[in-house]
Amino acid sequence: MSIKDEALLSWVADIDWQTQRWWGAWLPNDLGLIGALQLSPSRQSGQWELAMTVSAPIRRRGVGAVLLSTAVEQTPEVECLVCHHGHIAVIAMTKKLGYKLTMPSKLLHLQVRNELGVMRMTHSH
Repeated sequence: MSIKDEALLSWVADIDWQTQRWWGAWLPNDLGLIGALQLSPSRQSGQWELAMTVSAPIRRRGVGAVLLSTAVEQTPEVECLVCHHGHIAVIAMTKKLGYKLTMPSKLLHLQVRNELGVMRMTHSH
């Protein structure tokens, strides 16, 4: 999804920077930001909104999955992530990381924790 600069600037002006959590991925030697992930708390306890972007030339190399798993591991209060613009890449990352995925209405819900902690996919051989 893409938005016009004016819409992006309006959105940034309304961010409550004290409650947000942010992660970034940079190229080595400070050559630039290639990915960013934002978690915003919602009104429901344990539920946070997910926003993420990865630079087009770097996509499909695992950057988004690393950002997502790092954010979940470093934010223990997150139980469920909500993605308003569910994207095929987020669905693929969810499956790769072993999080439970539900799609009530047009929202994508990623259940990242259960009573035992971070959910992980297990493989039997």
